[in-house]
Amino acid sequence: MKEGRLTAILAVHTMEPRRWHKQEVTLVASIAARCWESIERARALRALEADREELRRRSIESERQHAELQTIYDTAPIGLAYFDLDDYHYLRLNDNQAAFFGLKPSQVVGKTLTQMSHIPVLRELFDQVARGEPVVNYPLEGTLVTDPADHRYWTVSYFPVYGPDGAMQGITAASLEITQQKKAEKALIQTEKLAAVGRLAASIAHEINNPLEAVTNLLYLAQHSGSLDEVHDLLQTADAELQRISVIAAQTLRFHRQANSPQEIDTAALVDETLNVYHGRLRNSPAQVSTRMRAERSVRCFDGEIRQVLANLIANALDAMSSTPGDLFLRTREGTNWSTGERGVVFTVADTGSGIAKDTAQRIFEPFFTTKGNIGTGLGLWISREIITRHRGTIRLRSSQSPTRHGTIFAIFLPFDAARR
Repeated sequence: MKEGRLTAILAVHTMEPRRWHKQEVTLVASIAARCWESIERARALRALEADREELRRRSIESERQHAELQTIYDTAPIGLAYFDLDDYHYLRLNDNQAAFFGLKPSQVVGKTLTQMSHIPVLRELFDQVARGEPVVNYPLEGTLVTDPADHRYWTVSYFPVYGPDGAMQGITAASLEITQQKKAEKALIQTEKLAAVGRLAASIAHEINNPLEAVTNLLYLAQHSGSLDEVHDLLQTADAELQRISVIAAQTLRFHRQANSPQEIDTAALVDETLNVYHGRLRNSPAQVSTRMRAERSVRCFDGEIRQVLANLIANALDAMSSTPGDLFLRTREGTNWSTGERGVVFTVADTGSGIAKDTAQRIFEPFFTTKGNIGTGLGLWISREIITRHRGTIRLRSSQSPTRHGTIFAIFLPFDAARR
């Protein structure tokens, strides 16, 4: 018996029936108790050994997992770091994060965030995370103290780290450098911009050739005229034609000249200037142009980039109606981006061409995807979307191939302060 509960039975047998004396019963009970103690001790030892084995197994597994996590942390293809909340000191970082500075992790640990980078917005982002608001996939750009001449780009995510008691203990950071990707994108944008200028060359040459022919004829008439008043009129007309050439040349130059800072641009003038470059092509096209400019407020943007987008959409619309008569609609109006609540201007470029197939529309903004064979680069719409995204805007497509109602509509939304990046 143990604590008033039957735990085991010890059986003692004799060859002949007999009566057990009290001393014998006491002795057997004592032996039974000691046997039980031995059994309990053996069980406890086995349980202890099992616990020790389980502890060793868990310890080995924990060390293995820790080693795996350490390997993943050290060899991750992105920069990883852990900061304290006291002025954001580096407490830990992997090799890739240290490589941003051209240093080893041991040379960075202990330094503060601002000691390693002078990017102004960086401190603001960490202050935001310290308030419990994570930063996810933020496009960061700037220079580091170890190479202040090299402007670089990253996509960063910052998260607060909480302890078992729920209190914030630090900030973890993940950074992916995309400098080379950005440089490649800029090169592609420049390539497409030059290609766009090349595509306009024929139209521009035609536009310039007409007034040049007029000037040539006017000068010939002036040389052979005997009336001074007639010569004066002829030269005035020639001067007007030369001014027209100057306007065409200036509009063309805007396609590859980009201002260093954003400008307040009148949206109607932006559309008209872009459309004027296609004046010669439109004159020889079966397409009819309809414009309606209802946006009164200007947009702060990089006008060369937006002009490039509009030119690309207009060129695509004219291509869609190159063989059959159709209508090209250009519209501006003030509107709202309902996902952000921002007010801005909506540009609409629509045509009554044959429309775009659904499977094509799903890939229309992919780089190097084109339906024009060797004529197209497949970069125009991809770069157009990149430009609009950088201006914090949106570009949307609707198209139909219905026999009765066919055509394509591109709608661009730009905030009034689109260039605030």
